Amino acid sequence: ADEFLEWQHAAAARQPFAIRSRDGHPLALAALWSELPSADPSAELPAFTIVTTTANRLVGLLHDRMPVILRPQDWAAWLDPGNAGTSDLAELLAPAPDDSLESQAVSRRLNDVRNDDPSLLTPLDGVHVVVEQPRLFDAEFAAED
Repeated sequence: ADEFLEWQHAAAARQPFAIRSRDGHPLALAALWSELPSADPSAELPAFTIVTTTANRLVGLLHDRMPVILRPQDWAAWLDPGNAGTSDLAELLAPAPDDSLESQAVSRRLNDVRNDDPSLLTPLDGVHVVVEQPRLFDAEFAAED
């Protein structure tokens, strides 16, 4: 994938952000697929899911999880259908390094499924992730008795 999207829910508007590789290379997202039984025994239904993990620092500003992004040296192990070593594969399910990704605000027109054109992903200048600072009297920061 060239990028994936996350939304920041700030104030009244949902602002989408495109998350992409800093080096411009495509992202190899870990995924699983299977064929599920259907009502018609002669036809199975394809099923597909993107595997997620805990968010790294950048994506964590927007969401608590992110897609698993596989490094090139891990592609063969992930794609090997004979690989039954689940503990080895589990090691690949870590967040991407904090410095490997960048985010860019894109059009809020993405919030409407009726919009479908390349301009939706044109980066917006001057729109940044809003980082909320903890307030002094929030319960989790209050001094314990």
